[in-house]
Amino acid sequence: MLDARKFLQAQVGSLPPIQHNAFLEKAALDHYLDIAPKGRVSHVSSDGKTTYRDRIEKHAAWGGSIFEAILYGRPKPTPQDVVLAWVIDDGFEKRTHRTSLLQEATKEIAIIAGPHETADFCYIAV
Repeated sequence: MLDARKFLQAQVGSLPPIQHNAFLEKAALDHYLDIAPKGRVSHVSSDGKTTYRDRIEKHAAWGGSIFEAILYGRPKPTPQDVVLAWVIDDGFEKRTHRTSLLQEATKEIAIIAGPHETADFCYIAV
């Protein structure tokens, strides 16, 4: 938590608003529909062949950087809990969820949420 606080305090100025992207939503939904009913906890498809990059490129052309952030919850987390979890990014040494979401290059996003077979609930951001 202190690490997240230091990170946020070090930010200079404000970030531009992030816009919803319907094509990214399709990529997130593809992954959700694949992993949630099967109880999988992974950034890779259940057949082991598809990554977030593949899912995004199926629906959209992109330039710059792309990412995928996933949060599994038990019980169902609130939207505020999800944002805090991604910002704190506990348990991930490189803090990739935090740095991906809170970089100036992040201009568009889509988030899919729904029940998950083993984790109760799943949020996927692309």
